[in-house]
Amino acid sequence: MGTVFTPINGLIKHVDASETHCEGAKYFIAIGEEVWDENQDPQLVIKIQMMYDGKRSGRKAPSYPVASDDWKEVSKAVEELLEKYNSNKKGL
Repeated sequence: MGTVFTPINGLIKHVDASETHCEGAKYFIAIGEEVWDENQDPQLVIKIQMMYDGKRSGRKAPSYPVASDDWKEVSKAVEELLEKYNSNKKGL
């Protein structure tokens, strides 16, 4: 069984990728539940994926060009989502 990721509503961010990526590429960043094995409970995870033409690319691992601020911007987005999750987890 493949993994199934379900983002938590309101805990998704999109960050533009640097121009070294193809035009319009973005990073999809979310907190949600992922099923790794049908015999396990879902795990709470941070998911980062590449997006092309508005669609997530599940099989392409994200890349962060060293000469860009991509990693810094993605890290900032992760921290913002974690802060939002931690401050609202009872209401989600």
